[in-house]
Amino acid sequence: MHATAHPALLIARVVVGVLLIVHGVQKITGGLTGFFGYVESLGVPAPSFFGSLIVAGEFGLGLALILGVFTRLAGALLAVMFLSIALVAQWTEGLAAETGIAGELDVTYILLGLVFLGTGAGKFGIDKVLAKRAGALARLA
Repeated sequence: MHATAHPALLIARVVVGVLLIVHGVQKITGGLTGFFGYVESLGVPAPSFFGSLIVAGEFGLGLALILGVFTRLAGALLAVMFLSIALVAQWTEGLAAETGIAGELDVTYILLGLVFLGTGAGKFGIDKVLAKRAGALARLA
């Protein structure tokens, strides 16, 4: 079985997508003001703007991964988003911080983002349907 046809890719996409959306919901239900305050405490300029980007990214990327639409782009953005978060919020003391390992979840999301960038949605996703339609349109041109 080809790796992109394996159901494990679908499972990984859906689980990561759901986890991202859950993180976004937690930020909203916990109060965006509190989250924006946390972002500001990290020294991030325009904390409301960048905090909103994080929440929108969690929802948008989560939905894209669940549906398997624009999966390669979503994977790239996931990796970039969590690398940025890790550099700003988690790795200020390095990966092995004094308080223990820092940012292992970020590393996991970065690696999974790179996997999705490399594989796309696989057999089970909207990307496959879009590719078939694009191929059919290209043959008509």
